[in-house]
Amino acid sequence: MIKEVIKKYIQGLEKTLTSIDSDQTEELVEEIIKVNRIFVFGAGRSGLVGKAFAMRLMHLGLEVFFIGETVTPSIEKDDGIFFVSGSGNTLSVVNMIKASKDKGVKVFGLTAQKDGFLFQNADNVVYIDTENIETSGDYLTMQIMGSYRKVAPLGTTFESAALVYLDSLVVLLMAKLNKTEEDLRLKHANIE
Repeated sequence: MIKEVIKKYIQGLEKTLTSIDSDQTEELVEEIIKVNRIFVFGAGRSGLVGKAFAMRLMHLGLEVFFIGETVTPSIEKDDGIFFVSGSGNTLSVVNMIKASKDKGVKVFGLTAQKDGFLFQNADNVVYIDTENIETSGDYLTMQIMGSYRKVAPLGTTFESAALVYLDSLVVLLMAKLNKTEEDLRLKHANIE
């Protein structure tokens, strides 16, 4: 049974990730490079994905902070803030977008909701379509007769797709910044 679930899950992720707009991604890469410092935020599991992305940006040599950590400085006009939010309507995300806009900060994001506040208010946002993922066939008898059509529960598909997408974005940033894996390794923690 687990092999069938994994197969359906990977098929769903592939469908989701290959539907992402390449032009949005190219613009995002250009904008990330332009900002002075980049701040990252997400709540809950999206926040964990955001922290992984922030770590990779640090490995690239960018000055990056995850909002909410005790060492996060104040944000300034030439900075950018990157939100990871499936709904795009999480209260903390909405409030930070408003505050960022008031300060003239560039707002970037990754979301699964085109009608969400993040998508509607970001300067540059990439949409991950998780609604197009449906299962077919028996799939554990449609999750024990509930006719449940999603591959995974709650925001799992968004979070998994976001992690793969952001790691792929790092590869594009590596190329744009002429960084090698060895360059990133030099920034990796070495006192663990």
